[in-house]
Amino acid sequence: MSPKKKEYLTKKEVSEEFNISERTLDRYRVEGLKYIQKTRNGKVLFHRKDIEEYLKSKTR
Repeated sequence: MSPKKKEYLTKKEVSEEFNISERTLDRYRVEGLKYIQKTRNGKVLFHRKDIEEYLKSKTR
C-alpha cells in the first residue's frame, strides 16, 4: 500500500516532487497557477490537483 500524498504542498515540496525550480514556480504563479497564501506567516501553498492540471496544460 503506497503512502497517501499530501493534498497541499509548499513551494519547496512542489519543487522537489515535480522537479521544478522555485523560480519557475514563481513564474507559473504569475501566469495563472492557483495558490493559497496564508496571511499570518506569508507561506504559499499549492493544491496538488491544481499543480497537476497546470503542468498538464503546459505540455499540450
